[in-house]
Amino acid sequence: IAGCCGWVTIYPFDVLRSRVISTAHIEGGLSPLAAARACYCEHGLGGFYRGLRMTLLRAAPVASVVLPVYDLCVGAMTSGAL
Repeated sequence: IAGCCGWVTIYPFDVLRSRVISTAHIEGGLSPLAAARACYCEHGLGGFYRGLRMTLLRAAPVASVVLPVYDLCVGAMTSGAL
């Protein structure tokens, strides 16, 4: 649940980051403020959360794999198996 709350909070900034990076090849690109304006004008407030549903759906499976793999790796490194 904490991971989902984190994504909901940070997701608009991730959308803006993606927009800024995707326009970097254009001379000057978009500033973060210009990207926010463009996103809002094109899609409204919901534009800042486009794709969030899929991100939240993948959060649980990713977390259920990452933590056990991390624990396995830490255990192997501390026991000298690696």
